[in-house]
Amino acid sequence: MSNIKEMVSFILAKTEKNMEKFGENTPVAVIDGRNFRYASIEDWRLGFWGGILNYCYVLSGNEKFLRYADIQEEKLKDKLYNHPQTLDHDIGFLYEPTALTKYYLKGDEESLRIAIDASDVLIGRYNPKGKYIKAWNEWPSEPVFSKEHDRRIIIDCMFNLPLLFEISKITGDKKYYEVAYNHAETCRKTIVREDGTTYHTFLFDRETGAPDKGETWQGYADESCWSRGQAWAVGGFTMAYRYTKDENFLKTAILTADKFIELLDDDFMPAWDFEFRNQGAVPDASASAITACGLLELCEYVDKEKGDFYREIAKRLINTLWEKCASKDDDDYEALIKRCTGFFRVNSEVDTGIIYGDYYFVKAVARLYGKEWVI
Repeated sequence: MSNIKEMVSFILAKTEKNMEKFGENTPVAVIDGRNFRYASIEDWRLGFWGGILNYCYVLSGNEKFLRYADIQEEKLKDKLYNHPQTLDHDIGFLYEPTALTKYYLKGDEESLRIAIDASDVLIGRYNPKGKYIKAWNEWPSEPVFSKEHDRRIIIDCMFNLPLLFEISKITGDKKYYEVAYNHAETCRKTIVREDGTTYHTFLFDRETGAPDKGETWQGYADESCWSRGQAWAVGGFTMAYRYTKDENFLKTAILTADKFIELLDDDFMPAWDFEFRNQGAVPDASASAITACGLLELCEYVDKEKGDFYREIAKRLINTLWEKCASKDDDDYEALIKRCTGFFRVNSEVDTGIIYGDYYFVKAVARLYGKEWVI
């Protein structure tokens, strides 16, 4: 990609400017047209800013990025040990880009201990009858919907599993691998439909653990296909194959990837829900960034022709984000990319910058730049 160096320079310059401006704060979403709102202790996205800082160190070798990443890790350490009630299944999103990444970058044993303890909390949510990790805790603001959370999984959790696979590899303790494998297999059998589209959530019988039904929360309807959920599936099953070499996970990764590509709008921007493909709907740029990451790994596990195709699609997704969504011509806009959509149905963080969109954009650019992913 001829403009990849320009992308890297943009990422490093804007992130350095932001980190000095943000200090100890953790950005999550642009809410007033250009400035990030900062995260509370409850937010599931607390790990992505530290992850961006770590990848900027990988891209530049500048230790300053690591020093600011350490501030974020301290906040997450406080969350783990002093505010455990704020943790749900999104533990991988918190501690893989931060503590575990720091361990791999610097060999920091305290960071490894944090990652192990976080993994213990995550496997503590495992339901052995249904062989799944419970997704969310109860929400006081949504008592009717959240009363089912003790029997619910969501597709996003596929991205929490690499933390468990990595900790199993580091420690030699198979319990982490077994929970991660079983959850991925349960997800494959239930949340992925025969045509390759995905449910956002799936429910199981409380007594037996038997599959019950699929539902949505952030998508348009239970039987529609929420584009970011489809993106989580593409990368999630690709990573599950990386760790297990189970061909069923590879087949599912290919199935969901091909379906995502099929459902893209003609302008190569995914509608926030694929129900509205080519209808001028609000897009979700984060779904593009997440899928690009998945495809850049998936291309390594298929034959050359298919691999070349996936890599070209990933490059086109990133180029489209660069041309249509990057804030490269707006120095005061704090997010790297615009046009992400968090929760369209309740008009929350719609068509704006969101930190996980930035994180996966950075991660994809790093791979295209020739840098191996830390994890």
